[in-house]
Formats: sequence, C-alpha cells, structure tokens
Amino acid sequence: MTGRQSAISRSGVSHEGIRASGMGESAYVTTAEESPLYTFDADGVAWLETRMWEAYYAKQDVRLFLLLGRLVARQFALPWRRAFAVALMLARPAMRFARARSNYEATIPDIAAAYARIQADCGVVFDAEEVAARELQWWIVHRHPTEAGEAGLTEAIAALYAAVYRLPAARVREAARLRAKAAIVCDAGRKRDGVRGALYWREVSDLLQRSYRELKRAVQPTEMTVA
Repeated sequence: MTGRQSAISRSGVSHEGIRASGMGESAYVTTAEESPLYTFDADGVAWLETRMWEAYYAKQDVRLFLLLGRLVARQFALPWRRAFAVALMLARPAMRFARARSNYEATIPDIAAAYARIQADCGVVFDAEEVAARELQWWIVHRHPTEAGEAGLTEAIAALYAAVYRLPAARVREAARLRAKAAIVCDAGRKRDGVRGALYWREVSDLLQRSYRELKRAVQPTEMTVA
C-alpha cells in the first residue's frame, strides 16, 4: 500500500465491508474516531510505559503486571476485567521470553492470541500473527537496545506500528524513533546510575510522551478515498 492509502485501509475496515453494510463516509469517520487505536490517551500511555520499564528493570514482577493491566485498559479502552485478562495473556509469553536465550519464535502463538483478543474486544482488524511476530522482534531488540542501535530499534517499532495500523512504516517512523531513543537513554542510564530514583527517567518519560503524541497524530484517518 502507498503512503496515500485510504483511511479505511488504515483502520482495518474494507471498502467491500462498507458497501455491504451500507455505511457511508460519515459513518466510517465516526467509527474511526471512536476506535481506541486512534483515541488513546497518549500522555497516560507514556506515563504507564515509563513506570513499566522501571518495574521491569527493578525486577518488580507484581507491580509490572498491574501496570501492564492498567496500560492495556488505557490504550485499548477496555474494562478492567478484560484488560487484565489480556495482560495475563501477554505476561505468559513475556515471562517465557525473559527466560529464553533461543527459539524466541515459540512465544508467537501466545502473543498472537492476546492480540486476537484485543481485536475481538476493540472491534479492529489486523493480522494478529503478523503483529505478534513484529511484537516479538521489538522484544528481542529491546533486550539489548544499545547493541541494536537507534536505527535497529526504530525499524522494529515502526514495523510493529505499521502492522497494527496497516500503514506504511514511514508514516510512523518518527514516533518509533522517539520511542527507540527513550529505550537507549534508559539502557545507558541504568547501566550508569542504576534503576531506582535516577534522574534519567525524566528524559525517558519525556521522550515516550513525545513518541505517543506523534503516533496519535500520525495515525489519524484524515483521508477518504472510497471509489
């Protein structure tokens, strides 16, 4: 798809589906505007992700899981019960990945199941298997962010966003770059200063906030090109 792909394609709603359902352009725009993929609280998601990174590196597993549940609820506008069900589905492959040093692909089915649940709960359409594979690649490079470098991290994150939003990676690359930079600042900071109470977390939080604001801006369905 090109950089000028329609807002319908970006939301996962097909041209044929709109014709079959009788939806007009205004109905589609309303659907897209109401989707949590487009209306998420960027600042809230950034704050929660910062706290999750802190908990992860401090090995605070219970706190990490609770924050993950809150993040899923905030990012996908899910009720608490559903959000924590998804969080549990994501936590299982994440724990397997944390212990693994090879055969990372074995976690893909569980990650895909979690994204399939998000699809069902949010009413969005993407390829859960593809998204899971991209999510895993992000986990792999995030494990060693300095070694991957900003370019490697950026491409992994952009590929994940592209799979979720069905957008060209170029469209979300700036948001990905800012998140990648946050990961590198975090990695360098904790190696230098440790995890708890370090001042570098302010820079990490700022970069993630800018990243999610840019992502939200970049994915807004601003074009309508139904033939």
